[in-house]
Amino acid sequence: MADNITLKTYKGGNVTPQDDAIIYETAIPGSGIFKGCEVTYARGNVLHISQGFGMIRGRFFEVYETEIDVRLADVGETLQGRVYIHLDLSNADEPIKILAQAAAELPPLDADVNINYNNSSYDLELAIFTVSSAGLDGLTKVFPTLKAGSGGGGGGGETLTRATSYSVGATVTAVGAPGWATLVCTQAGTTAASEPSGYSRITKVGDKVLDGTAVFTARNVIGELDGVISDVSRMGESMTELDTKVTEMMSSTGLVMKLVSIDEYRALESYSATTIYLCYEDESTKRVTRIFVGEDRVYAAGVKVTYQIDTGYSLERTVPDREDAIAAAPDAALEGYTFVGWRQDDTAEKKVLSEFIITSEEPVTLYAVFKKQMTIGLMPNGGTLTVSGAAESFTADCYYNNGNAQSEPTTVPASPYTRKNMSFCGWSIDSLSTPSYKPGEKGVFPAGATLYAMWVTTEYDFPYTGSYVQFTIPQDGIYEFEVWGGSGGSAKVDSLVAEGGLGGHSKGYKKMKKDEVVYVYNGGAANGTSPGTNGGGGGSNYASGKQYGAGGGGSTHVATRSGALGYGNSSGLNYTNRECVLIVAGGGGGGGIDNGAIHKGGHGGGERGGDGSGGALGGRQISTGSSPSTNFGYAPTYSYSNTAESGGGGGWFGGNYGLRGESGAGGSGYVDGVAPFTHNGKYYPAETEAGVNEGHGRAFIRYVECA
Repeated sequence: MADNITLKTYKGGNVTPQDDAIIYETAIPGSGIFKGCEVTYARGNVLHISQGFGMIRGRFFEVYETEIDVRLADVGETLQGRVYIHLDLSNADEPIKILAQAAAELPPLDADVNINYNNSSYDLELAIFTVSSAGLDGLTKVFPTLKAGSGGGGGGGETLTRATSYSVGATVTAVGAPGWATLVCTQAGTTAASEPSGYSRITKVGDKVLDGTAVFTARNVIGELDGVISDVSRMGESMTELDTKVTEMMSSTGLVMKLVSIDEYRALESYSATTIYLCYEDESTKRVTRIFVGEDRVYAAGVKVTYQIDTGYSLERTVPDREDAIAAAPDAALEGYTFVGWRQDDTAEKKVLSEFIITSEEPVTLYAVFKKQMTIGLMPNGGTLTVSGAAESFTADCYYNNGNAQSEPTTVPASPYTRKNMSFCGWSIDSLSTPSYKPGEKGVFPAGATLYAMWVTTEYDFPYTGSYVQFTIPQDGIYEFEVWGGSGGSAKVDSLVAEGGLGGHSKGYKKMKKDEVVYVYNGGAANGTSPGTNGGGGGSNYASGKQYGAGGGGSTHVATRSGALGYGNSSGLNYTNRECVLIVAGGGGGGGIDNGAIHKGGHGGGERGGDGSGGALGGRQISTGSSPSTNFGYAPTYSYSNTAESGGGGGWFGGNYGLRGESGAGGSGYVDGVAPFTHNGKYYPAETEAGVNEGHGRAFIRYVECA
């Protein structure tokens, strides 16, 4: 490889930004603006510069929408002003910036045409104006507009060529001339073989350059006349006259004007009604942002509004007092999303502000809301599709606000899956958590969510144990409670058998919450004179009177409190806390034999248990005794030695006993704790019936559906 020359644009070569600039400058000589960068009045001594793009000697730049302050002149003084872009390649920290100048005579702009070789500076003038103590005037755009291949300068003419004849009126641009300059031939002639240095010394409209035998005069890009400088001077004189008249008017009315900081104004103990307070916030510029006459605010420059478009990206604008910050908002865009509007917080939802009127001096932050459609996948989590090809995803609008993203409230779908011996109990955002979403309800989903089907055992069986069993509800949902009461005992003597009544059956449904606890107590079947557990009445025989009686069957119940049913049961379920009972299936009454006559026991269950023979009343929904609590939960007993007794069945209210060989009555069922209801259009009934179960009581709890 040669050590005295390098090929930059070659495999393995190193093309630097300096190299790029030299290449671009060759293709697009000169300096100017491609698009935008328009300078307009904002208010007072503030200018607004629109977004735009440009190039200075091959160095491409972008201008962001901004505002820039200009120092005002003293009273009676008129200054020349300009806004320009300063490119300084020797400043590694801030190589380019927008500056404003105001002076009695503006200094020359930096214009090193060899900036890319000398690592020096170059200025591109955007606009000129005059400055008085009252404000700015005569704002004139002076930057050239660049087009690819248009050559140096910005006037739009052809690039000046060497040793070429030009006639009067020809317009050209020169590589060494300032970017704003259009060169008009004012003396016909032929250009020199090399470009004279005079082009780089052009500083204002009207400067002339002798090039060979031709003379070229500098004009600005918008073709202002040679007399523009004197016109601007006359405008400055007019502004001075206006300033003088304002001073005279204030003197004649007795008003006094004071320039103070806003903090100084607020610290005043009293305010003069004849004083105009011009208040500023920035000590360096003293730009007036509030005007008060005494205590009355008559002008506010506006409030700084931060438009938060995304995390780490915001735009700031000053919105005038009593103006709408929404109407003044910049365009907001986010890749892949559609803009919705602005909110005062960063909640990701579709409700946005229709307007936000500035009414205070406090800074405001508004947050951009965007939306797009998101797809939410469904996972079987051990299940299988019920119908082949069924949808395993759904869509929702996803809203985004400053890093927060979630769907709008969307109807949660039903499960397309089934699983053996299991029931679907809702959706979760992972495969292990408690379900968070239930079909038919409205759900809000995080961005990128996948829902997992969650499962619960369908049926829980509770066989007879002689006591209660505690059960914890595994998941939220609708549960079916189904219970059967114990049957009554059979009275027997010799070959005679008086059968006991059958136990009842009750079924109902109830919405339950995860971790709620219920207690299941199965009623026992009576055995001879021995009663069934959970409320059955005892039986007895009176053999000498040929009277025989059997015990009553116990009821089966489910409650939210532990213990057996009974009106005298202080530690369990009694009449006082009967609201804890969800469902009851009544027990059957005991059979009886009187002198050879057979009397079958009354069946348990139903709203009213079956009556026994001889007038024994079955249990009902209310007491049949002397007080409201009589017979609650279990059958009463009778103690007398000279007669036989047949026990009644336990129940919501127990059945009455039979005497002298008559049979006992059945206890009643109860379903008010699982009363009928409708969920998602489906009706869930409750029922209780008598006389269906022989033997011990039993119970099932089944999960039915999400709720």
